[in-house]
Amino acid sequence: LQIDDLTAELETAPSKCLHLDAKNQVFREGLLSMKGMQKKCEKLEKNKKKLEQEVVNLRSHIEMYMIEHSQVEQYKREIEERARQDLVEKLKEV
Repeated sequence: LQIDDLTAELETAPSKCLHLDAKNQVFREGLLSMKGMQKKCEKLEKNKKKLEQEVVNLRSHIEMYMIEHSQVEQYKREIEERARQDLVEKLKEV
C-alpha cells in the first residue's frame, strides 16, 4: 500500500511541477508588472513635487509683480497729483 502511494505520487509529480512552474511564471509576470507600475508612480510623484514647487514659485512671482504694479500705480498717482498742483499754481500766477 505504501509503495502504491509512493508510485502514484511519483507519477503525479511531473504534472505538479509543471503546474507550479506555470503558477510561478504568472507570479513573476505579476511582480514585473507591479515593479513597472511602482516606477511609474515614483516618476509621477517626482513630477508632482516639481509642479507643486513651480506653482509656489509662480505664486511668489505673481505676488511680487502685484506689489510692484501697486507701487507703480501709486507713483503714477503721485506724479499726476503733483502735475495737477503745478498746473493749478501756474494758472494762479497768470
